Amino acid sequence: MGYSKEYTAWSYWDPQHYLKNYFSTLKRDEEETIKFLVKHLELVYKFFGKIVPILEFGCGPVLIHGVAAAPYASELYFADYLQVNLEAIKQWYDQHADSFKWHEFTKKILETEGSTNINLQEIIERENKLRKISTHFLVPSSLPSSTM
Repeated sequence: MGYSKEYTAWSYWDPQHYLKNYFSTLKRDEEETIKFLVKHLELVYKFFGKIVPILEFGCGPVLIHGVAAAPYASELYFADYLQVNLEAIKQWYDQHADSFKWHEFTKKILETEGSTNINLQEIIERENKLRKISTHFLVPSSLPSSTM
C-alpha cells in the first residue's frame, strides 16, 4: 500500500506550523535532548582540545542544537533537505520580527551548562554568538529532489 504523492510531497511542509506545534513550549523530550547535547558537546570539545567547525545536518527549522554547540564551534553549518527550513533559520538569523523565538530554549541550555539567574542579556549574547558562527546554510545537492 503506497502513499499518494499528493499527501507526502515536501512542498506542503510548513516550518512555522511545525515550530508552533512542537516548540511553542519547552517539553520534556527537548529538555532531555538539551542535557544530552550539553554533555556530549563538552566531551567532543575535550577530545579535540579546541573549538572546531560543526555541521548540523538535518536541522529542520530548529536552532536548539546550534545554540548548544555555539561555545564549541568555530563555524556552524546548517544543512537540510528543505530550503524552506533553512529560510526559517535565516529569518531568525536576520532577526526578522516574525521569526520563531528561541529564548526559552536558550535559557534552558544555559541552565544545563550551569549558569544561574540568567537574564535576557545572557540569552541574547548566546544567540548572537550563534549568529556570528553560522556561516553556511546548505541544501545537499546530491539528494534526488524529484522523488519526494
